[in-house]
Amino acid sequence: RGIMMHDFAITEHYAVFPDIQIVMKPAEIVRGRRVIGPDHEKVSRLGLLPRYATSDSEMRWFDVPGFNMVHVVNAWEEEGGEVVVIVAPNVSPIENAIDRFDLLHVSVEMARIDLRSGSVSRTLLSAENLDFGVIHRGYSGRKSRYAYLGVGDPMPKIRGVVKVDFELAGRGECVVARREFGVGCFGGEPFFVPASSKKSGGEEDDGYV
Repeated sequence: RGIMMHDFAITEHYAVFPDIQIVMKPAEIVRGRRVIGPDHEKVSRLGLLPRYATSDSEMRWFDVPGFNMVHVVNAWEEEGGEVVVIVAPNVSPIENAIDRFDLLHVSVEMARIDLRSGSVSRTLLSAENLDFGVIHRGYSGRKSRYAYLGVGDPMPKIRGVVKVDFELAGRGECVVARREFGVGCFGGEPFFVPASSKKSGGEEDDGYV
């Protein structure tokens, strides 16, 4: 059964694909029913495929129960490529991910996949209702420190933007700055424009949102 894969991540050596609990049921269309829906019996997984794989047999799957990643913030490798780190919002409850965005809550997590042991650990970065995360594009697929995410009020209305510091992972709330738009004012997905290129030696968070 197909899934609603809306986004995926890349690292230096891998493409990272989500296999989530929001599934596609094409046969339902002939019955006049919804094609997309939740599957509570399914176990969410993350799949790692080498970027230059010649066969899907090279895909490795890792169970990550309850991790329903629809959008990706960033992903990278650590410990000589033996650990893959993914930062992404986790959607819950999945029933509301289709047409009740106003009841949706999206928390931001960091998942670490240990390729040696096959284990996956997860760390909550923020319990706020955050989505549509962006980073300095020069750090895509490479280790980064900061992300900028929209604050749902509720989703899909965005009432402000927050800055998240990944280096605070495991020490509680990782939101380090915010900008609220004001009563009755809403924005869209944030976008980060660096003041200088990564190659020129500028700081990762030197830029404009």
